[in-house]
Amino acid sequence: DFFKNHYEKKKAMPEPLIIEALAQVGGWAISVSRNHDFIAIMVMVRNAEFFEFVYPGDQLVLHVEIMGLNEYGGVIKGEAFVKGKLVARFERLTYVLYKVPLENKEFVKNFQLNQSGGIPANK
Repeated sequence: DFFKNHYEKKKAMPEPLIIEALAQVGGWAISVSRNHDFIAIMVMVRNAEFFEFVYPGDQLVLHVEIMGLNEYGGVIKGEAFVKGKLVARFERLTYVLYKVPLENKEFVKNFQLNQSGGIPANK
């Protein structure tokens, strides 16, 4: 439904949703790299560019790379592709890190793995 009436006469995926998808993947990558001790919260995106529309039925392939990470925050760069063609990218996306309380760590880990379609933490 998010395609409906977004662009006049074209059913295309809104660009902010492409950024959000990349941000989710980047946040998950940061959390996994920190053993689920932190949740990454997006605070800024810089130099986002969009080259092609993404239409219903397209498979959006996301690629993120962690550029920097410490106990306070992280920075990634990201690209999105359809059929091998670059459709969007951003130079940097910045996160702040929220420390997960120890009593909630297992819940956060299982939730993130479940939402990503990953393997449950206890397997």
